[in-house]
Amino acid sequence: MKKEESDYIKLTFILDNQQKTVIKCHIKEKLLYMFEVFCKIEKINLDSVFLLYNGNNITNLDLTIDELANKISKRDNEVKILVCHRPNSVLIVFTHLNDIYAQKIDIENNIDLIFSKYLFEKKIDKNSVILRYKNQIIDSEQTINQFISKNKINLSNINMLEENNDDNLMKIKFDIIDIHQVNKIIFTHNEKKDVVYYDQLLLYI
Repeated sequence: MKKEESDYIKLTFILDNQQKTVIKCHIKEKLLYMFEVFCKIEKINLDSVFLLYNGNNITNLDLTIDELANKISKRDNEVKILVCHRPNSVLIVFTHLNDIYAQKIDIENNIDLIFSKYLFEKKIDKNSVILRYKNQIIDSEQTINQFISKNKINLSNINMLEENNDDNLMKIKFDIIDIHQVNKIIFTHNEKKDVVYYDQLLLYI
């Protein structure tokens, strides 16, 4: 079947330094593929940037251009996407009981290293606590950058021009919970033991 000219749209990527890259693509093309094409053209690491459309952080790259574009973009036959570099650092905040600890951390640092350092300084047994983000127990064996991507954390409110100012750093808040404050379930299968901790209060949400 012959593709009509109306099936194509202009995709304009605008870097935070205002450099523009225009790619004409089929409206049913996946955004992820076009993003990868853009990164290859500009020699940019895919994981080092995030996308904004109409001021909102794009967290679902599996959308087609047709699904992403609003009526105005379709009328103008152009989708403009702002490409912003991820911050080099974030402010990690640990809360444990009445203690609040905050530290500026490089985004490529491993969460577990930061977590272990905090526990060592506070003389807390690592086996007696769990790390939680928004009521979900997390795997600390990942970098902050990976954690941001995996949890689709909105980066659009970061002032990139002032990222060296701690007041403008994105804050990621983790709760450190004593294990005795949660319930524990032990599953065994083929001599393999899995331990799952859960907050009883969450069962009623």
